[in-house]
Amino acid sequence: PTSRITRMLEGKIQDFNVNGDEPPKLVLENNPLLESHFYYFNMEDERFKNPLVRKAFNYAINKDIIGREILRNQYYEMGKYGIIPPVQNALRGYDFKGVEQVGYSYNPELAQKLLAEAGYPGGEGFGSVNLRYSINDIHSAVADEFSKQIYRVLGINVNIDGSSFEQLNEDGAIGNGDIFRMGWGADYPSPESFLMNFYGDFVPDSPDLPSPMNKSRYNNFLFDEFIDRAIVSEKLSEQMSNFSKAEIELLKDPPIIPLWYSGDIQITQSYIRDLHFNALNYFDFRKVYMKPWTIEEYKENYNLAKK
Repeated sequence: PTSRITRMLEGKIQDFNVNGDEPPKLVLENNPLLESHFYYFNMEDERFKNPLVRKAFNYAINKDIIGREILRNQYYEMGKYGIIPPVQNALRGYDFKGVEQVGYSYNPELAQKLLAEAGYPGGEGFGSVNLRYSINDIHSAVADEFSKQIYRVLGINVNIDGSSFEQLNEDGAIGNGDIFRMGWGADYPSPESFLMNFYGDFVPDSPDLPSPMNKSRYNNFLFDEFIDRAIVSEKLSEQMSNFSKAEIELLKDPPIIPLWYSGDIQITQSYIRDLHFNALNYFDFRKVYMKPWTIEEYKENYNLAKK
């Protein structure tokens, strides 16, 4: 758990260091994962049908505080991109720079201006918001911090309502709430695994029917058009370009508030050879073996790995 990582490492730093005579006993890596944490809006709520409101909520959140004080810096990257984690080596050719340019950083003045333009100056007349989340130490603390920041910046009261993950998932599908927490890990290394959560064809015709795939009930013609183009693209470069354009459109009209992207803290004994970590946390043990390093061999291998 995040709260115990520092305690686990205290007094053991020497085990991770190379000295002149021997390699380290332990090796620590922060492995970036294709895993996102975000909030999504219930687009059936009349207030959130206005993109100015959704943008205001995005600009009102200081994610650095969440990363520093709640996650204790145990993450890969904070949510300055979109829904797709910025793991370049797993999603080669994806336009993360273009996505970042339309992403959201903390800007309370702009948040207040956008909310006023939407017709709710200082939160007047907006009413309260119900935030649904699955209960655990991290999600509960993030929900509490989110509530405080929204009230401080926008003057809107956020009621936090925790439940089991199963209940949250069910309530999200039927729209029982205003904003919902979600964590999403890729099933396969493609932007498609994330973006299809907002594909318009998955929204049922009637608001009375559950929407288990596109829980936010998001509809954006341009977004869907780029998704369709990506799916039929024969070249990987063309597919990545269209998926990138789709996410850029998603962020221009955001149904989400990206929070952070996971990184897995992993420790191994140094004599474990050829155990390679990857963004899907898929382990292949067929070539793994155990053999102590000589100091010369370890330094040579370490320098090659850095290159």
